[in-house]
Amino acid sequence: MTRSGLFLLVILLTGCAVSPIQTTMVAIDDPAWELRRAALADLQRWSLKGRMALRTDKESWTVTLHWENEVDRFQLRMIAPLGQGTWQLTGNRDLVALTTDDNQTYEAVDSESLLRQTLGWEIPLEGLEYWVRGMPQPNKPLDRILLDSEARMVDLKQSGWEIKIERYQKVQGMDLPGKISMFNPHFSVKLVIQDWQT
Repeated sequence: MTRSGLFLLVILLTGCAVSPIQTTMVAIDDPAWELRRAALADLQRWSLKGRMALRTDKESWTVTLHWENEVDRFQLRMIAPLGQGTWQLTGNRDLVALTTDDNQTYEAVDSESLLRQTLGWEIPLEGLEYWVRGMPQPNKPLDRILLDSEARMVDLKQSGWEIKIERYQKVQGMDLPGKISMFNPHFSVKLVIQDWQT
């Protein structure tokens, strides 16, 4: 093979290595999606560990996340690096409490307003409880939903948020998100899940 031919082969092989995988989108009325969504809805007891990055135009934060979810209650522990703070959020459908590392406790009727008022963070936890499993939040309007060729949700617009699931991982035979990006006009959240327990 000539030098020019070898050079062309290297270029082609390199191009193949970095090209994104193309997936075929399927319709949301696909039976495979209906089965998958039902299975995800049944998954109400779970826990995850990961890292979450939050960003506005002016500020950014990174925390380690430990999230335990039960049918009617949850506990979410967030730890900032270098001793910058630890926060524990616990609650049920009626009341949510945030405890700081200096033992201050704040309460509200929903987690989103509590986090916004105390920490200045805009985290859509009510929706994220479902998005983190790879499904839309029930009983909320959908602006857009896209499924990949395996009937997994990869793109969603709901409740003023754009949600993109960039990676899935196998957890006890079920595909669950491994990396999620969310953003609205004022805030962005990236979540990398390192460990799932179901």
